[in-house]
Amino acid sequence: MSYRRHAFMLLAILLSAGCSWMGAGADEAPRADDRIRVEKGEPFWLELDQTAVLATDMLDENGMPLDASLTFNKVIEDSRCPAEVTCVWAGRARIEVAPTAPNARYTLVTLTLGDTTRAGAFRLLDLTPLPSASDAADPQAYRAQFVAE
Repeated sequence: MSYRRHAFMLLAILLSAGCSWMGAGADEAPRADDRIRVEKGEPFWLELDQTAVLATDMLDENGMPLDASLTFNKVIEDSRCPAEVTCVWAGRARIEVAPTAPNARYTLVTLTLGDTTRAGAFRLLDLTPLPSASDAADPQAYRAQFVAE
């Protein structure tokens, strides 16, 4: 066989292997940027960069429903006491979210765990995981629980 033919066969094998590896399988985890629908009064969890959408009773000028949404952008601070440690001060966790509401401008809001401050219709309930005394937290592992009120 010629050098070109070997190169072509090798390229074909690599491309077919790459295509099957990159394809979306049924057992593939959902992407973090998928939007989830939430109901008023029902707690829900968001991963980083994930968005929750809450249907409202408001309609636009064409009679189409307007939705409120909330995107979990990042953890700003997590100085909470690690689970395996006894602390004098419980610490705090602060996150950045991007709420949108009908007829409102896009803005960034900082929410503190345990505070009653809301981002539009949304209030922060919980943030997991707790920090660990032995390992640095993986920023992508955070999940935040909210409720729409």
